[in-house]
Amino acid sequence: MKFNSIILLKTLFVLSAVIIISCNSKTDNTVPISTGTPVKITNPQTINLTEFITLNATTVFQKKEIVRSTFQGFIEKIYKNIGDRISNGDLLLEIKTKESVAISNLDLQLSDGTFTGLIQIKARSKGVLTELNYNTG
Repeated sequence: MKFNSIILLKTLFVLSAVIIISCNSKTDNTVPISTGTPVKITNPQTINLTEFITLNATTVFQKKEIVRSTFQGFIEKIYKNIGDRISNGDLLLEIKTKESVAISNLDLQLSDGTFTGLIQIKARSKGVLTELNYNTG
């Protein structure tokens, strides 16, 4: 029992010494000041400009034109790639209508044979092809 009390007293002494030493230590909790650009805070004012610069520039707004087909069907062939320059009337796509696909699946022959079901989609203005959302088929 005497041995346990000696160990207990030594442990208490060491713990109290650690607590006393840690409480007396001085740590610097200040944040270092940045050496960046100095900032001056002012109130807004309304004054006339005495110096100004005139810059000549041209502003161009991108005109977007979405090309849509008036027929439902499947894309048979794409004639232009993304980034190609396009003129008015250029052939962009060739679409095979759903009706012509149905007729070819049924092996029906039309009387005159002139109905191919291929619709050509042409550009209505000049520009650059920037997006193509569908692939052939």
